[in-house]
Amino acid sequence: MQKINSIKSMSYKIILIFCIIFLSNCGFHLRSQSSLPKALHKIYLQTDNPYDQFETAFAKSLSAIGVTILDKPDSNCPTLALAPTTFTSDNSSIGGSVQARVYNLTFTTNFKINNGQGKTILDAQTITVTKGLTLNPNEIFSASNQVDIEKQSMQQEAIVRILNILSSKQMFAEIASH
Repeated sequence: MQKINSIKSMSYKIILIFCIIFLSNCGFHLRSQSSLPKALHKIYLQTDNPYDQFETAFAKSLSAIGVTILDKPDSNCPTLALAPTTFTSDNSSIGGSVQARVYNLTFTTNFKINNGQGKTILDAQTITVTKGLTLNPNEIFSASNQVDIEKQSMQQEAIVRILNILSSKQMFAEIASH
């Protein structure tokens, strides 16, 4: 019995080692400040709603990867301007009240980056995340926890897309040309 437990333990260790080797060989690495152009390591985040859920989550994501967010604009640092977000839904279901309802949810945000003198580094980019949500006929859309969960998920996906743009080769080239 002890030999079987020893074999199981060894098997788990071997699997763990293979997983670590696989992840390191496939190019996986945690996103960090070094994945962004050096010019974006300090930015001013301009938004009309600094305490809104999306803006707060975006600022936390930037801080988590080591970006310093300035309290006020600085002529030596770029400004990332976030436009107000929109969240819309429409009911695409056809049928009576006894059928499940399908809603199409859409989350949209825009952002652009200017240098400290106001010159455009990155033109306005639109990020749109769309998901479908199915609710039982007895669930009320506005009171459903699923709507809040999906909205947060869509916001996180939008943040990841923005960070992917900021860490792209194109962004490095745009920063270098300014």
